[in-house]
Amino acid sequence: MSSKSIKFCLDLLKLVLYENFFLYEDTYYVQCCGTAMGSNVAPAYANAYMSHFETNHVYPENLFKQHVRCYHRYIDDIFLICTGPSELLLSFHQNLNSIHPELQFTIQCDRNHIPFLDTMIHKDQSGKLTSDLFTKATDCNNLLHYSSSHPKATKNSLPRSQFTRLAKIVSDPAVLPIRLDTMSQKFRDRNYPTRLLERERNNILSPQFPRPQLATKERVPFVHTYHPPDAKSPINH
Repeated sequence: MSSKSIKFCLDLLKLVLYENFFLYEDTYYVQCCGTAMGSNVAPAYANAYMSHFETNHVYPENLFKQHVRCYHRYIDDIFLICTGPSELLLSFHQNLNSIHPELQFTIQCDRNHIPFLDTMIHKDQSGKLTSDLFTKATDCNNLLHYSSSHPKATKNSLPRSQFTRLAKIVSDPAVLPIRLDTMSQKFRDRNYPTRLLERERNNILSPQFPRPQLATKERVPFVHTYHPPDAKSPINH
């Protein structure tokens, strides 16, 4: 990328970061630091900044070189396995928080289990790692309601996607049916048909279930707003 192109991208990024206005009650505000929630550029900007931060302040540290055996980051959530003493890890955490006043990390450390995103990682007595579903205490059932004005195919696909997510996260085959039952109840509370939930649950638990193949035919998707009365319009047929 040429220097002119880089400058152009940086100028556009400055507009997003420093010219973001919003209205709260009767007062207009301008955001002076960070990115607006929901902005399309926010994940890319955060990833780029965190990559720069890691290169300069994480990877060169002696603790990282000597004791970190596993390091994974998803935007600003980090999972690492450290073989050094906990005091050294806490000191490393304090040093990172002293670098930039607007970038402050929280830390959770434990020798046996630790949550990361929606996954709980366990270490058994033999040192083997297993995974299970992790749900925050503040979690509420905000699954899309079945009466929502979304295409029926979209709503019917949600149980399969959520059940598939559980199958990928839960490593113990004996625990998976329990997690599926809990998720099924959440869908029932949102008025999803029991027959749909039972079918998708059984499909996930059946190893003989043929997984759907992705279409190989190239096509250009057309996305537009949807409302039930519009489905009767001739333009949609």
